[in-house]
Amino acid sequence: MLAPRRNLKTRTIVGLATLLALYAGNMQVGGSGRSHRPKPTVVEDHRFRVTISYSEKASKLLSENAETIIVAAYFSGVPKKGTPPRYGDGMGEFGLGQSQVELELGKVAFFRQITLDADALAHIDDQGVLLLINVFPGRKSSKNNLLSCDIYEGPIKIIEGKNIDISCHLISEGTDNKIVTSAQHAVGRSLP
Repeated sequence: MLAPRRNLKTRTIVGLATLLALYAGNMQVGGSGRSHRPKPTVVEDHRFRVTISYSEKASKLLSENAETIIVAAYFSGVPKKGTPPRYGDGMGEFGLGQSQVELELGKVAFFRQITLDADALAHIDDQGVLLLINVFPGRKSSKNNLLSCDIYEGPIKIIEGKNIDISCHLISEGTDNKIVTSAQHAVGRSLP
């Protein structure tokens, strides 16, 4: 038996209102205790820049194709002893936030203020905020990754006010990459 038209209309409105409330984060799903509200954040001032150098072949290809470059910064931390397991990633660190800058070839990426997860930040050890820099093409000219680039990995406090040099080449060139560590930048070039 079909429901009267009025009941169907009422149920549709109630269903849409429920979906809207779920989307807005005003309800919890399945009793999991997970809210859809955004995490509290804090903005910190950590000033550094990333300069990228390219092999001759990479520079030519990127220039010919008007390709952009993305410099991605990932911020993490090592938990203090006794930190609740919900902050861990199973590998001994937890994410605090990320930021990225899209550049034209030959430009420098500047990072100034970063937004971090305030709750997780309160649980990191004395190493402070850790930084991982990854560089890749903006994929405007190709859906494939064309570049193989060095990465930077280390505490952010070591490179504050300094420059991080990253080298990139075409994957097809087969050149080995390196992990640039904070020790290599402890006496790096200071920002003007």
